[in-house]
Amino acid sequence: MIEPRPRTRVERRVLISVPRPSRDLDGLALVAYHLSRRHGVSASFCLPDDVDDACVRQAPDAIVLDILGWDSRVRQVARAKTLGMRVVIVPVAGLYPSDADHIAGNDTQAREQVDRFLVWGSRSAEHLTSHGISASRIRTVGVPRFDFYHERYHRLMGTRVEFLRRQGFDGAGAPILVWATGTPEADGLTDHQIAERAELGSLTEEQIRREIGDQRTVFREHSALVMELARRHRDWVVIIKVHPRESPLKYESLVRGQPNVRLATNEPARMFLYHCEALLQCGSTTSTEAWLLDKPVIQLPSTASWNDELPPLYHRANQDVADLEECERVLCDIVGGASQTGERRDARETFVRNNFFASDGMAAVRCADEIAALILPPMRTDAESGESAALAHQTAQHGVRSESATLTSRLKDAIGMSRNTSLRPWRWARQRAPVTRPTREAVDELYRSFDAVLCADAEERSEEAC
Repeated sequence: MIEPRPRTRVERRVLISVPRPSRDLDGLALVAYHLSRRHGVSASFCLPDDVDDACVRQAPDAIVLDILGWDSRVRQVARAKTLGMRVVIVPVAGLYPSDADHIAGNDTQAREQVDRFLVWGSRSAEHLTSHGISASRIRTVGVPRFDFYHERYHRLMGTRVEFLRRQGFDGAGAPILVWATGTPEADGLTDHQIAERAELGSLTEEQIRREIGDQRTVFREHSALVMELARRHRDWVVIIKVHPRESPLKYESLVRGQPNVRLATNEPARMFLYHCEALLQCGSTTSTEAWLLDKPVIQLPSTASWNDELPPLYHRANQDVADLEECERVLCDIVGGASQTGERRDARETFVRNNFFASDGMAAVRCADEIAALILPPMRTDAESGESAALAHQTAQHGVRSESATLTSRLKDAIGMSRNTSLRPWRWARQRAPVTRPTREAVDELYRSFDAVLCADAEERSEEAC
């Protein structure tokens, strides 16, 4: 492990792109926390759509992105390298083999411009090398947001009574079942959106339409099964944890009038997994997170085929059920105190070791150390950092003048339209959707919670970590 380095004369800054703040901010903030505490490097956060602007306004020494599989990410890599910045890929997904394809992308030049790929596990590393990415630029570090499942972070989970109260339930005795949904495409896309996604991504229009149909089937089958379980067992608490890319609207009608069913509050998945008796899901990364807490995971049945690429080992680590009746029997056993089998635990340990490197609570530290090594001396001098900042400032000034001179900007100004609003009508619905941005206040609150937990842990272990 890289030792903490002294602060340099020129402050080092990192810009971190957060694809889904509700899912990704905690883990990426933990990386930033260790960058600050161990190396004196400051970090800022933004959504992927804001990276270009933030690059020239903030002049970071490095940008952290999640994948190369979108044209927008490729452009961001090119912009950062033009400004003399380092580029690091820290994935936020890695369960499916196709996730590694999204990480690598299709642009050979962009791949070569990335300084480090900090991947989840050995399988991802092998997949990237098969894409022609040199092993010297790949580091296997684990999953930063999975660090929270290590026992040193369990203080962050709070009590069961507090958790249930936040969900709208009194008491702490009722068994808790969590249904993690995974059908964001079931909401549907317009023809324009399908064409745009096919142009920017790796799927054809036909594949996208088939995926939409499959996910609608999954939603219909799983919602019927889960709600019937809730009706049969009013003494169970059922919490629906909606996928971060999925609209909650279709679930609101499901829970209406159901006294023991709630939509999850806006909290990290780990809170729900820590307090639940069992997780219901179908091919979700959330299942692997539940394994780290030794929680029972039910693989819900479906006639759709969109998750067929999951390996047999994954299915051995979960409890497959064929229908509602079997699902109910298994859950009754779990609520009654049935424990995991040794074979299932072995499958989980092997899967985690192959795909997530380690569950030691140190992935964020490894990420922070690798990023710091790229932007601190000797790999990046103070002079290089200063030159990059000056170039970003010049680019920002030029960009303001250039944008004001474009016909599109002049037209928007003339009709009183915001320059952030697209002139393409099919994009308006997406722009009107509420956007949750990572805020400094949210990050500072996370830092304070990390301080409390890690300093307390250090005192207990008599370590000098504070």
